[in-house]
Amino acid sequence: MNRTRILALAAAGTIAAGTLGVVGLAQAAPRTPLPDTSGTTASTQLTQDLRFMREEERMARDLYAALAAEHDGTRPFSMITRAENQHWTAVGVVLTRYGIDDPSAGLAAGDYAFDELDTLYADLFAQGKDSLDGALAAGVSVEKADIADLTEVIARTTAADAKQLFENLLAGSQNHLAAFSGEVTPGAGRGMQGRGPGAQNRDPQGQQNQQGGPGMQGRGGPGRGLQQGAGTQDCPLR
Repeated sequence: MNRTRILALAAAGTIAAGTLGVVGLAQAAPRTPLPDTSGTTASTQLTQDLRFMREEERMARDLYAALAAEHDGTRPFSMITRAENQHWTAVGVVLTRYGIDDPSAGLAAGDYAFDELDTLYADLFAQGKDSLDGALAAGVSVEKADIADLTEVIARTTAADAKQLFENLLAGSQNHLAAFSGEVTPGAGRGMQGRGPGAQNRDPQGQQNQQGGPGMQGRGGPGRGLQQGAGTQDCPLR
């Protein structure tokens, strides 16, 4: 986003006081290249973590796109939607390296390989569709959830490329959270329930399996994620 556009949005009340610094921080997010570990095999845990993060990034992308449509393409959501698509693509690159089937294949927006993400999408869309404050609070909830998941996954990941991928995604989510949080009206939104291991998992053919996905800490309260300039990448694709 260029300076003229930022000032115009600020004058219209679209960007809260202090957001310019957040935008600058978002644009400077790290884009560390991933080590090349082609030909290696992912562990069962890493396979599950990559599949879950692929779908969690898609859920965030789909939710933000839907909320942008409900709120006339408002900038925080329209821009962060593009960033989440980059994150989703980045996870796909590593899935391909390890020969892991894509859990997103054949599934539409709102339908995910993990049932808990179906529920999260539906709940947060319902929260955010009627008001911008509700939408921003939903964005905060998503980014807090993503940060909790990624922090746990990073701690148990040893594969160099996957660990760097998750760290890059974490930096992006932290920026998104900072941007959403600067826009939320104090007191808006509602708390999120935590998710834990053993969530129901559905493969792309719709078969249900009980698997231990990345555990999540309880999340709550309003917040918000990153405001990004058009075309800004906060996560490398390779």
